[in-house]
This record gives sequence, structure tokens and C-alpha cells, in this order.
Amino acid sequence: MRTGQLATAIRNAEGQQVYFGLGLRRPGLDVSEQGGKADVVALPGFALDVDLYDPVAHMTTDLPKSEAAAYDIIAAAPDPSLIVATGYGWHVYWTFNFPWVLHDDAERVRCENAYRNFQAPMRARAAARGWHLDATHTVQRVWRVPGFCNGKRGDPTRRVRILHRSDDRYEPSDLISVAAR
Repeated sequence: MRTGQLATAIRNAEGQQVYFGLGLRRPGLDVSEQGGKADVVALPGFALDVDLYDPVAHMTTDLPKSEAAAYDIIAAAPDPSLIVATGYGWHVYWTFNFPWVLHDDAERVRCENAYRNFQAPMRARAAARGWHLDATHTVQRVWRVPGFCNGKRGDPTRRVRILHRSDDRYEPSDLISVAAR
């Protein structure tokens, strides 16, 4: 996509809900295709979705009720590279030094297992406090793009924004070893 096309696409998406795939997709997918697990060729990091309770956005009440509670969930993990406020919670990212290249299905399974194991202590920490945290360890999962909107069930759209950014980068093995403790 050329710069002019990108600028036009961004203008056309103003006020819309826009997502991106953290897992990098193989070449050749049409712009309208999300792609599946087999289309993901690399993962540049791990992420976690922490929903915060909101009576309009969520039907369940077993969610953290504040940003302080969300921070408590991730406090035992390494410092995140990025925290995105989605309007109804956080997307938290831990970026690798280099993308984890997924050469085949066996490597995708290995990566997803490591991803699940990385999330497990944070999900357990949330559960110990009576909170639910979605399992979001699939390599093909999509995430919200900062600068665009998040609208839930008739609620006015909320702007997705970057809350925290750092230069912290990790080896996948460093994050995997954290989960093994």
C-alpha cells in the first residue's frame, strides 16, 4: 500500500473499529482476509487482553474494576513493551528482540503452547482475585489499533490509545522462563 492509499484508508476508517493481526501473515492474502492460524508466519511478541468491568460493555461482572487492578494482574510479569487502553480494558504487549518465525504447524503449536504458558500465571493471578481473563494466546488473534474507536452495544465509541510505551524487548525464552517459575 502506498503512502497516499494508506492516508486515504486511515481517513475512511475514522470513527470505525479497526484491528490488526499481531501474528504476521503470509504474503498473498487479500486485504479483506484475516487469515487463519496456518497463515501466520511470525509472531513479534506476546500479548494479553485485560477487560475492565463496564456494565454496558460486558455482561459478566467478574472482571477487574480499575486500572490499578489490571496492573496488579501483570505486576509479576516483566515490564510490558506497550499498554494500549482499549476504552474497556487493556491490551498489554511484550515485544521480542526478533520475531519468532513459524516455519511450520509444529512451530506454531510450540509457539502457542509457550504463549499460553506465559499467560497462565497472569490468568491464575486474576482468578485468585475472582476475576476472569480471556485466553488470548492464539497466533492469529486480532487486536485493536490505537487511534481508532471501540464501541460496545450502543455505548458511544471510545478512542483506543497508547497508555504506556517502552523500549523493553525480550527473547521468547526469557518470557517462557518467567512462566515456568
